[in-house]
Amino acid sequence: MTISYRNPSIKSTNVRLNNDFKIHFFHLFFSLLWMLSRSLAKYVVKTLFFKPQVYKMNEKENQMIQTSQRFSFQAGGKTIQGYQWGKGPAVVFIHGWAGCGIQFYRYFDLLIKAGFSVYTFDHTGHGHSQGKTSNYFEFSNSVYEFMALQRDVEVQAIVAHSLGASATINYLWRTQNNIKTILIAPALSLIETLDLAFLKYGVPLCIFKALLKDIEDETGHLFAKENPIDQIKTLYSDILMVHDTNDKAISYEESWKASLLQENIRLFSTSGLGHIKILKDDELTKEIVRNIMI
Repeated sequence: MTISYRNPSIKSTNVRLNNDFKIHFFHLFFSLLWMLSRSLAKYVVKTLFFKPQVYKMNEKENQMIQTSQRFSFQAGGKTIQGYQWGKGPAVVFIHGWAGCGIQFYRYFDLLIKAGFSVYTFDHTGHGHSQGKTSNYFEFSNSVYEFMALQRDVEVQAIVAHSLGASATINYLWRTQNNIKTILIAPALSLIETLDLAFLKYGVPLCIFKALLKDIEDETGHLFAKENPIDQIKTLYSDILMVHDTNDKAISYEESWKASLLQENIRLFSTSGLGHIKILKDDELTKEIVRNIMI
């Protein structure tokens, strides 16, 4: 028998040192690139941070999307692909970063059988929509243009995930529409989330600020004035936030704090589902559908 004695602090120290080395390495790399060519540095960072991974549809999603009634609309000069199923009052689904509209398919049959129609779309740079990169304000503008397209449709509820939930808050803030809304793992403190992500990978502050300024110039929006955590305080819609306590991508604590702000904001907590599996849990899906039908 071999007995191994290990000091757990050694492993954690090594991990921290490795992470610190990577951060310093990338910070040096991006700083030198910035000195060499600012446009090239911004292009590289934009490609790394604002180009979503391709969402790979499973067999059921492929089958479901084939049964949809497709339509398209324009947002920010790009063609956005939309999908519709069923007839009746509409339930709109807004996906998050690196997702696509069809990933909510578990909800669709339940709602259609209950007499609802279902609408969703792929954000810029996602799914079958145009673009190679995307950002929060492109998400927000797509939600705004999509909802404007449905002005003659009775919208029963909006269900949105992650950055799509943030964009939905932005839409409700811009229009002050009163629509039942389910926000799944919403990214509320958006500026802080972006700041930490860039810091984690050693991106110098000068590049971070320059990229955010470019996004503001391109979209006509300002991050300081359109932070979801500030916007949600002004909303009167019936808002149910659903967040997992073990979510490592988006802070659960922010949703908990937001749920204390006013009576129209409620929080439904889950455990062990994380940021993505929360969309795949059958019991939670049924619970959200029940909430929509109330």
